[in-house]
Amino acid sequence: MTTETTQPPDASTVEEGVEKDVADDVNFVQDQTFNLTIKMPQSLPPLKFVVHAHTSVQEIRQVIFDASEAQGYTCFHLMFDEKKLSDVIELGEVEGFGVESVLELVEGEYTDREVRVHLTRFRETLTNFASFLPSFGVDHAASFLSCIEDKEENGHDDKGKSKNKRNGKDAKRNGDVARSGPGHHAFADYDFDRKGATLLNDFIPHGFNTPNRIACLKSLSVSPWNPPPFQQKSRGDLLYLRAETLEGEVLHLTCCASGFYVNASTDSEFHPFPRQRKPCHEHNVHATLSKASQLFEKNFTKLQAMNARRNPLEYIVTASGATPWAVKTRPHSADPGRSLDAQLTAAEHADAFGARDWNEDFQSTRDLPRSTPQEKVLRDQAMYRTHADFIEAAVRGAVAVLNGSVMSLNPQEPGATQMYLHNNIFFSQGYDQREAFEKLGGPDAAHVAVSKDVDGVRLLSNLEIDGLHTLGTAVIDYMGQRIVGQTVIPGILSRRAVESESLVKYGSVDLGKEIFSDEGFHALTAQVAKALHLAEHEVIDGEGKVHKLFTSVDTKGIIGTDGRRYLLDLYRITPVDIEFIEQVRSDETNPYPHEMTLLRPELIDYFYETRLRAFLEERQKEEEAKKSKNGDGDEKQDAEDGDAVLVNKEGTEEGHEEKGEDVIDPPKFELEFNTDVYTLVQLAGEQQDLENQRSLAREANTFLRETMIQRLVVECIYQSVPIDGEALTKRFHQRGVNMRYLGKTVQVAESTAAKVPRCPHEYFTELCKQEMIARAAKHVLRDLLKDTPLYLMGECVSHFLNCLFCGEEGVVPVTEGVHGRITPKTLSYAALTPAALHERIQKVVAQRFRFEGIPKDLILSRRVPLLRSICLKVGLQIEARDYEWDATPIFGPSDIVNHYPVVKHAEPRASFAEEAMEHAQVSLAQEQLPIAIDIYQEAAAVYEQVYGPVHPDTGRAYSALAMAHYQTRQFDLAQLFQRKAVVVSERTQGVDDPDVLQNYMNLAYFEFMGSQDSTRGALTLMRHALRLWEKLGPGARTLESASTDANIAAMLQQLGHISLSNAFYERARETHEILLGKDHHLTGASYDALVKGYVLASDFRKALGVQKLAWEYLRKRFGETDERVVSAETVLRNLTERAVSDAKKAKLASHPQRKQQPTPPPPSQDTTSIGSKGSLPIDELLKFIGEGGKKRRGK
Repeated sequence: MTTETTQPPDASTVEEGVEKDVADDVNFVQDQTFNLTIKMPQSLPPLKFVVHAHTSVQEIRQVIFDASEAQGYTCFHLMFDEKKLSDVIELGEVEGFGVESVLELVEGEYTDREVRVHLTRFRETLTNFASFLPSFGVDHAASFLSCIEDKEENGHDDKGKSKNKRNGKDAKRNGDVARSGPGHHAFADYDFDRKGATLLNDFIPHGFNTPNRIACLKSLSVSPWNPPPFQQKSRGDLLYLRAETLEGEVLHLTCCASGFYVNASTDSEFHPFPRQRKPCHEHNVHATLSKASQLFEKNFTKLQAMNARRNPLEYIVTASGATPWAVKTRPHSADPGRSLDAQLTAAEHADAFGARDWNEDFQSTRDLPRSTPQEKVLRDQAMYRTHADFIEAAVRGAVAVLNGSVMSLNPQEPGATQMYLHNNIFFSQGYDQREAFEKLGGPDAAHVAVSKDVDGVRLLSNLEIDGLHTLGTAVIDYMGQRIVGQTVIPGILSRRAVESESLVKYGSVDLGKEIFSDEGFHALTAQVAKALHLAEHEVIDGEGKVHKLFTSVDTKGIIGTDGRRYLLDLYRITPVDIEFIEQVRSDETNPYPHEMTLLRPELIDYFYETRLRAFLEERQKEEEAKKSKNGDGDEKQDAEDGDAVLVNKEGTEEGHEEKGEDVIDPPKFELEFNTDVYTLVQLAGEQQDLENQRSLAREANTFLRETMIQRLVVECIYQSVPIDGEALTKRFHQRGVNMRYLGKTVQVAESTAAKVPRCPHEYFTELCKQEMIARAAKHVLRDLLKDTPLYLMGECVSHFLNCLFCGEEGVVPVTEGVHGRITPKTLSYAALTPAALHERIQKVVAQRFRFEGIPKDLILSRRVPLLRSICLKVGLQIEARDYEWDATPIFGPSDIVNHYPVVKHAEPRASFAEEAMEHAQVSLAQEQLPIAIDIYQEAAAVYEQVYGPVHPDTGRAYSALAMAHYQTRQFDLAQLFQRKAVVVSERTQGVDDPDVLQNYMNLAYFEFMGSQDSTRGALTLMRHALRLWEKLGPGARTLESASTDANIAAMLQQLGHISLSNAFYERARETHEILLGKDHHLTGASYDALVKGYVLASDFRKALGVQKLAWEYLRKRFGETDERVVSAETVLRNLTERAVSDAKKAKLASHPQRKQQPTPPPPSQDTTSIGSKGSLPIDELLKFIGEGGKKRRGK
């Protein structure tokens, strides 16, 4: 894909930014935004869009490129005042340019590359932006939103008849409107037993990616007359195409420097010159075909109109796309255009191959100026684009290495230690190549170290220390192998570096035998140490020399031939988790796989903040005690002392530099870690200092085990429960807890539940156990794939999944493939049985997580979420169908659709946008909503400019902006930005990610609040989110799920489906009681909503029971005399009277002998008419309840 097709529209085309720099009060957008007019050629109407003075010409070109109104122009340049504008210039820098100025689009001269760009764009338009990209998985970066909304508009339902029949009982609840006709809604067949949670056929919405194209041509392909002969190249011919129109005519097109025309060639004769009859010479290929074929012109116009209705966020190419784990394969139909796609893509890659010096690109963009906000944004944008291109090239290269398509630099070495240079990227396998980890666990330790190295690169890159550089790094897991791709330090592969002088100037490459401690590096690493709380320490090399270092001995500092200083091997930037190592060392029967166990940087930050807070509190107590001792008479002196303490030790206040004896330095708080303690490195220095450093490392360990894990458990049980394994992992890492403590966390949670009554820990502990199983299964499957040829991947994975999910007693046959003649005689996966696999998983769990006692039925009870977790971890895509979980086998090789590389990398930050988001959150907390909205808009605009509109951070900015607009009751704007958030988060985080489903629920609620006419559409969105949520976390009860149930109930109540609404209110009430108890204000609110629902359903007996709970809650919290308690008591009294009255009527109606006294009819149960009372205030509710009683008292 070309650069033009991958660059998104500029932020200036979306919402107007804010003219305020939240970081340092400097105006970010120095000029007002204004409408720019682009004069188009060929009498086309002009284009207009919003820009500002800092908008570059390249960004304007991209907007034109993506605009459907531009009629497919891709090869052009912009002119102003008859001068061609450079792509890198900004509008504010153009001489004579003003807000009323007009730019002119001038058709450009085609080159080989420009023709490929143009044809790629044309193919995207023909396929409705659904061109097949072989570099990614099936439905890569998919979004379901438009499909779901179209289904609601067209009245379609994506559930099968059998399921409707099974769940039909839920649609017949007493008092509900009939399902058919105007009463139909998305929850008409909802199953409260959640029996569909194990089904996958409805994972993909009905109609998603169904071919809905308008055929414009029968075929479009590369002509067999390619490539142009030399004599034609000299005349400007670039490429020949063959097109068959819908009328059946075969056209041979020439792509030349001036555009496209129909030549006189046929399939058997070569005549490259324009044909005499209608050569149709135009600058754009669609214009040529439109003149040559009336049916093409007619259908292409329709196709353009259909494409214009699509949300651009759904098809803009992104480097951050997520690959769904469950997909539906579509019939593979013949399309000659795909061969054209393949040729264009291959040619683009061939042109770019080896053309970029990735390291120079990384370092030069990092060295760009960042003194102003605009410079920061442009620097972040350049860094991200370079990084995205590098990751794409690294993934392609890693797959090529594993497929055997790349020659090794050292073919004489064993396969695991071979290294590769491909497309100027250095590749190595994640094994112990230099035996550096031999005493720490060998390959297992090396496997962890390369992952930790990425974390180190991320930390140092975020520090942005001038003069210190890191390498572009990507870790790719594919087919059970781990490949590391890195940029190449200039000179590191030269003969001089290999044979003589070492480039290493800091650290050691031979486990401390020879250590370097360059002063220049030492000064730079001092800045790193200050930020990461690292201590300067002394180490001894093999010759007994003492060296001072800030970083670990394993971290290397290299000076490249470009003069830059690089730090690499950054896997050891935090202390060793020594207490964990000592614990597992003592268990000789169950050893841990490696000793590369380090504390997380987040834990070090928490530990530092905790100690600093304790230090400041102690200082405050000392000062207070001192003041108390001195008494009031010394207040003046204390104040003077206090002023002196505030004087900085490096510089005193004005006029007092010479009075050094009067300056009192503030006490220093120092907490610095030695990352080489408890390692094999020989340390030097004072023994007491070394003991203090070892003691500090142990204290951090103790803080992790005794404080942070406990905090994590309480947070996950009582505050915000993670719904899936990926969210659980993120929560662990945010709190500085390593995943090896999953077993410990379960033990702490169960211990807490034993001490605290009504502790809802079950889902959290089950999720932790599921995550242990998934991670153990990942390790086992990785070992199996490592020994399996690529062509047997489907057989291997399907056999593994069959053994995992069929139970220990099952018998799973091994599927034989079609490659018997080349298949190895012994395959490790072929010998796998269900009993052996379950035993192996139990062993890996006990080994890696120090936990025993995984319930045998847990795998069977959580099949879908466990399957999803394994697929995401390994990089698998399976067929989305309803699997027969009790059958043997469950999966077949055809169910394993794809295996894609899983990449870990350190993505650059958009620092200015992050600062803006933080400021907006502060303004929001201070209830300064207009200011918060302005800053959120600026953050979103900057994210768009840096990352493009399709990126997780951009989606989060959209979501925050939508919520801010909702709080100001601007529901239309809230819906607009929330819809963007849904699409972007779906494409970048996954269609069933918990955050995505929460975005769906928020969008549904915004639509419900914005208009009563949108209630059915809101319910459709809610149903989609709830369907995937129940597959993700079966049985999960969270505050979010309770809020969702309450929102669904309110929507159903609005439509008049009172009984079904009350069922959701009941479930919300149960969730609140389980999680919070009966004395919480959220539980009280659920009581109030449920009482009103029961009253609307005329079920006064149930309403009375719930109102008693509500009254007791209010009385306990506010006291007997509070107005709310009095109102609740009045409602309770009226409900009691009405319940007694209804009971008497029912008793009279049950005696036939008293038929002469007919019972007055109860209030109408036509819920449609009652629905208007769904949110009755207290006075109206009392009037509604007491209608009958008041009439009787009046007689």
